[in-house]
Amino acid sequence: MLLNEDTTKLYSEMIEAKKLAEKYEKKYKELSEQMKELLGDEELTDLEGNLIVKYVLMERINFNADAFKKDYPELYEKYKNKKSSFKQAKFGKVVL
Repeated sequence: MLLNEDTTKLYSEMIEAKKLAEKYEKKYKELSEQMKELLGDEELTDLEGNLIVKYVLMERINFNADAFKKDYPELYEKYKNKKSSFKQAKFGKVVL
């Protein structure tokens, strides 16, 4: 489809929204880091003691599927699941 008035307007709005989202995501991360440093191990509560925010150390365990596939190819094939697919925007270099 070639650009037309509707697609040009929509594309321009998408790009502007993306820029704003990136700006506010960056700002949120900065403020979150400041709050994390300020609180340390403490909780932020209101006057009634209701929790507002608390930073908790989270541990993540990852599964090395590539190594498992190499070591146990039959089991890998038996238990692998297809992830759901979705369309993602890939932007070209066109600037409107």
